Amino acid sequence: MPEPHPLRPGEPERLGEYRVLGRLGEGGQGKVYLAEAPGGGQVAIKVLHAASSADETAHRRFVREVEAARRVAAFSTARVLAVSMVGDRPYIVSEYVEGVSLEARVRERGVLGEDELVRLALGTAGALAAIHRAGIVHRDFKPSNVLLGPDGPRVIDFGIARALDSFTVTSSGVVGTPAYMSPEQIANEPAGAAADVFSWAMTMVFAATGRPPFAGTGVPAVLHAILTSAPDLTGAPESLRPLLERCLAKDPAERPSAADIMLHLVGHESATPGTTLTIRPQRGKRPVVVAALAAASAVAIGAAVWLWPTGGGRPAAETEQPPAAAVRLGKVGFAMDVGGRNDGWFNASALPGIARAQDEFGASVSEVEAVEGEEEKAKAERLRTLARSGHDPVIAVGYSYSPAVETVAAEFPKVRFAIVESWEDLGPNVTNLVFAEQELGYLAGAAAALASRKKSVGFIGAVKGEPIIDRAAAGFAAGARAAVPGIRVATEYVSAAPDYSGYDDQGKARRIAARLFQAGGDVVFQDAGSSNPGITRAAGAAGALVVGADGDESQGAGEDLRGVFITSVVKRVDVIVFDYLRSAARGAVPAGARVYGVKDGAFDFAPGTALAAIRPRLEEIKRRIAAGEVTVPGT
Repeated sequence: MPEPHPLRPGEPERLGEYRVLGRLGEGGQGKVYLAEAPGGGQVAIKVLHAASSADETAHRRFVREVEAARRVAAFSTARVLAVSMVGDRPYIVSEYVEGVSLEARVRERGVLGEDELVRLALGTAGALAAIHRAGIVHRDFKPSNVLLGPDGPRVIDFGIARALDSFTVTSSGVVGTPAYMSPEQIANEPAGAAADVFSWAMTMVFAATGRPPFAGTGVPAVLHAILTSAPDLTGAPESLRPLLERCLAKDPAERPSAADIMLHLVGHESATPGTTLTIRPQRGKRPVVVAALAAASAVAIGAAVWLWPTGGGRPAAETEQPPAAAVRLGKVGFAMDVGGRNDGWFNASALPGIARAQDEFGASVSEVEAVEGEEEKAKAERLRTLARSGHDPVIAVGYSYSPAVETVAAEFPKVRFAIVESWEDLGPNVTNLVFAEQELGYLAGAAAALASRKKSVGFIGAVKGEPIIDRAAAGFAAGARAAVPGIRVATEYVSAAPDYSGYDDQGKARRIAARLFQAGGDVVFQDAGSSNPGITRAAGAAGALVVGADGDESQGAGEDLRGVFITSVVKRVDVIVFDYLRSAARGAVPAGARVYGVKDGAFDFAPGTALAAIRPRLEEIKRRIAAGEVTVPGT
């Protein structure tokens, strides 16, 4: 077990709330320190080289990308705990793993035996599956990014390569470690999950043989070999070679997914001679088919459970996975709101849940997209086309689809429909996928109170008398007062029902916010729909702060206003969409409202100005809500 090196003159003795104990190492991206957390535990902190971090846009992207890594389930990974800045240097706080890297282990003690190699392969493939299902691509999977801890292998630095793009890109635009790069990375093409699978296979070959599978004298020769040559698997166990060959296919579409690899390895260990194990390429996004499932099903189910442990921010029901053959989906319709996949809002948030359903349940998904300013009949015809062509269920994103869903669901009573973010009763075959607004408000209130220096915060809602807004307001007041007893809480609305202009009146919202700040408030939760930008501008002018609602609102603000966001309480549409599709695959989809809250992993926090400092408290509040220790008022 390597001991940390003493700090050099000029190196930090503290990073935020963490006391630095020593230096663990240094590389091209930055330095890694061992530090002590306020509670006494040890953490690893990676600090980006100051010389590489002069670009403010890169700073923001760094924080955003690393915050995304916090969504990854903890199985065989070193969990990302926080991200923040020290001066002009971003840093990442992660779980400290007591162990050496796979690279050091092989260099110092030699290659792994077959049993040890299979265990390594299973653990790291499971880690990659969890990373990919959080919507992240590692992009720098290699032996030095696998730590061999006392409880098994841990994958580190997932998502960091993307976060550091602007700092580590060479003149050719290529990012990564050459000997472990995929062909698409070398060609500077988009690198998806399949690129990680390629790098994973090269890492497994290194563990088995002590060298990567593509040789060459110098970097250009190695890159050429990766692009054009067959891998050298001499020395790798015969039992694993077919799997490694498939993973090292030049065409990304011909490689299996990380989840397929994991289940293949489970089947390999459990199957009797003559068993057929078929791995489908990623193009079809189909789960693995194991012919001798009866012998391996118990272990396979356990492997699926490892991906999403309870308490990890996923719905608790996800820990009970039936055999893959028991749950299948056919054609699924996915009707997106205006903006499509790149809206930066609910459409984009839903996509990881859709992709996971494709992977786990074999769903064949057809996507359609709303058009700005279109008539209701155009939306209805879009849904009608999906239903006519055999899509069942059909999911619509956004309350604006409500009239169309009601009309078409009545025309196709045997087709199951779901709508995200609409509480209207639209028919006996329609499920409303909605959020516990009072819990969202409670989390926003806690965040606002913890960040307030003047101990005076406010809630600005769109419409008084609108149930979802009133629930959020009640939750906000309760959350703020629970986090900081005695804090002053003001509640304002842009309009009152039946006047619904409050959803889209930025001028009035700005004036209300300005008055609140003039009265001594310094943090506001903006829950007023399209009126929110007016509140943001008022906060910027007053030197105040805001908490955003529903999605990462800082991304829609100008460069000069992003700094006013403490955080945004993000609705995890991917969680509710996947949960619904899983129920549909099992044939159990009740109509009416399905309300998702903290215990279901339905809320998260977007990166922001003060999030790193208050996040531990916020996560504890989430834990207490999920455990039933806190009762959140709804009105």
